[in-house]
Amino acid sequence: MAGSSTGESAAVLVPLSCRVQTYPWGKRGSASAVAQLAAANPDFVVDESTTYAELWMGSHRKAPSAVAATGEPLSDWLASRPWALGDKVRGAFGDDAASLPYLFKVLSVGKGLSIQAHPDKGLAAELHARDPEHYPDANHKPEMTIALTPFRGLCGFRPVAQIVAHVVGHTEASPSPVVPELRRVVGPAAADALAHALTTAAGDEQAPPVKEALKTLFSALMRADPGTVKENLAQLVSRVGDLDAGARSELDKLVLTLDKQFPGGDVGCFCIYFLNVVALSPGDAMFLAANEPHAYLEGDCIECMACSDNVVRAGLTPKFKDVDTLCSMLTYKPGDAQSRVFRGQPDADVAGLVNFKPPIDDFNVSQLTVSSTKTTLLPSPGAPAIFLVTQGAGSAVVAAGNDDAKPVPLGVGVVLFAPANTDVAMTAAAGGDLIVYGASCC
Repeated sequence: MAGSSTGESAAVLVPLSCRVQTYPWGKRGSASAVAQLAAANPDFVVDESTTYAELWMGSHRKAPSAVAATGEPLSDWLASRPWALGDKVRGAFGDDAASLPYLFKVLSVGKGLSIQAHPDKGLAAELHARDPEHYPDANHKPEMTIALTPFRGLCGFRPVAQIVAHVVGHTEASPSPVVPELRRVVGPAAADALAHALTTAAGDEQAPPVKEALKTLFSALMRADPGTVKENLAQLVSRVGDLDAGARSELDKLVLTLDKQFPGGDVGCFCIYFLNVVALSPGDAMFLAANEPHAYLEGDCIECMACSDNVVRAGLTPKFKDVDTLCSMLTYKPGDAQSRVFRGQPDADVAGLVNFKPPIDDFNVSQLTVSSTKTTLLPSPGAPAIFLVTQGAGSAVVAAGNDDAKPVPLGVGVVLFAPANTDVAMTAAAGGDLIVYGASCC
């Protein structure tokens, strides 16, 4: 391995101290996976009244991880050690790359997040130049979610026939009943236009006229008069609330929940009739491409994304909303809920390693399971990696390139940074499996 300007070997493992975000939608106290993992830091004390929402692992300037031994921000550590990023990162992201191209997180979702989307690179640069206060990065933000517990979220537009059924009535393809309150909010003209476009396209929901009609209809919802939204949502909640509990559909239950979480007539409550409700079991994943609408609802997950904090919001939030940008940026590509879900693929060479690879170079995630007392060698992907222990105990050590390397103890919540070209050997302690999630790129 090449040496650094500081005289240390490039083959090192750096324990990190990572920042916690206490957003209102997080899970409260020790019920939060974020709090449970953050408690690995002896200075972290769980407050049972605090909502722990996100654990950030990376070098993003909003909340950079720090070298545990010194407190030095990882961003500064990387800036003084350019070798740590490696040739693959510089080749993929430019010779001036000075930070990790990805941001690794754990999320604990106790209530719904905002109806949102993340811009592609071109739009991100435009939004950042125009409004840096609300769009702090010029980078895109595709992201991937891997469920740690049963997890639910809204992701992408439903099949158009389902949307038509909600705003017009029964169709052969979808027997869902019409939601009269939604039809009144969006207006009969826009609702009937989508039904007509789908019929004219012989059911081809990807046809451009169908997508354009879907855009018009969704925009009519998001731009609807707030008083009209509030009045009709109250009527919907009253009607559904009067039903016997056993007669309520899953969407009925969800609209009641969201109205309680966001009282006062939030238009986002109506978005459940447009967007897929996606349920993930532990180990399931979904990829959220740029310009795709989504909102997390409940559960704990691993999340990885391009290094950006850009969010375009339009509902289920008291934060800044940019309805016009959201409506104009979306792809309006419909599809069923299960088409959004995938599982990781077992690695061909490393036993116990499962890889989650999205269709971009900015990031990927792997899950490693090491059986009790066993050791697994993880060859470097040629790019820097961050490792998070979610179960078990053991140790990690640089496998080659540093004869002075000492094992680093591993336990739940321990986070390690491995520079590019650092092979790592992980050993599980006796008594149970060691489970480690790793993020890298390229």
